[in-house]
Amino acid sequence: MNSPAELLRAAFVAGGSPVAALPGPGAVWPCSVGHLPGDPDNAVCVYDSPGFLDGRIMRGGERIVHPGWQLRVRATDYTTGYGQIYDIRTLLEGIRRERVDIGAAAYRIDAVTIISDILPLGQEPEGKRRDTFTLNGIMTFTTLTP
Repeated sequence: MNSPAELLRAAFVAGGSPVAALPGPGAVWPCSVGHLPGDPDNAVCVYDSPGFLDGRIMRGGERIVHPGWQLRVRATDYTTGYGQIYDIRTLLEGIRRERVDIGAAAYRIDAVTIISDILPLGQEPEGKRRDTFTLNGIMTFTTLTP
């Protein structure tokens, strides 16, 4: 079972999307899950965060859960960082019933709901003083293969 953050990263990098890439040498806007490495300067990270329990289905008692996520973008300057997180937000708003594959597992991201506006966190206090932004949301997904 992959985490919601891993599913979103898979959706970002699918088809060579310009908003994020898998981490690796020469990657433009590499996207990590769970931690934002110190390098490169321009990077994206998706974190799992508290979601929303929406109740239970009367027949069978299955819980309806909307897992939470947080997106973080770091860039060498404010304009570049804001533009990148804006482009990612636009991509997220368009995800509807999108299939993502991670290894042998397949999932369908049914919906992504953004629950915050773009939040600038300011510059890092030391070192390169890169600008950082976040965006928060919830999602629903279906596991297609075990």
